[in-house]
Amino acid sequence: MLFKSCVKSRHFTVAPMLGAAFVVAGLAFPVNVAGAQDAVAAGPPEKEVSQLLEQSQAAARKLARDASLLESFTRGNLSWESHAAQLQAIKDHINTMGADAKRLQELHPAAAPWQQHAIDRIIPLMVEMASLTQTAIEHVNANRDRLHTPEYTQYLKDKAEVSANLSGLITDFVVYGQAKAKLAELEKSLGVAGS
Repeated sequence: MLFKSCVKSRHFTVAPMLGAAFVVAGLAFPVNVAGAQDAVAAGPPEKEVSQLLEQSQAAARKLARDASLLESFTRGNLSWESHAAQLQAIKDHINTMGADAKRLQELHPAAAPWQQHAIDRIIPLMVEMASLTQTAIEHVNANRDRLHTPEYTQYLKDKAEVSANLSGLITDFVVYGQAKAKLAELEKSLGVAGS
């Protein structure tokens, strides 16, 4: 869990986040080689990587939508509870993507070269998004009555931009993978050697 809620009076509050609970933060560490070998034995890794990229694409779209909505809160006079609820939705998307990213890293050694490139490009954006989310959560925790500071507004703008970039990047790789698979299928049906 990226952060957890706790009850305080009748209101939802965002509890401070602990580094150990930060799902995406662990993504930058090296992958266990035995785990990668197990993944290869479990089935065709290229197919699983493609499926995980498609799952991540769906979560990234939701993440981009919710980050953009949160950024729009800076132009209104919404309560800190509204900010906290939106950060919770963003946290959920990041954790979903974090689980997929962990598996992608396990499959990285056995993935196709283009998939390895995709994983290498996507993971840093996920980590950056998680870090920006953590910063926004910490700001809301410490400054419930000051949600229009330039720093917080900038965090939210950055989150919206990074999430849009992440969503676009994953979409581009998914479309590329689908086109590549279609081409391979067509080459096979025509009896033409692949390039």
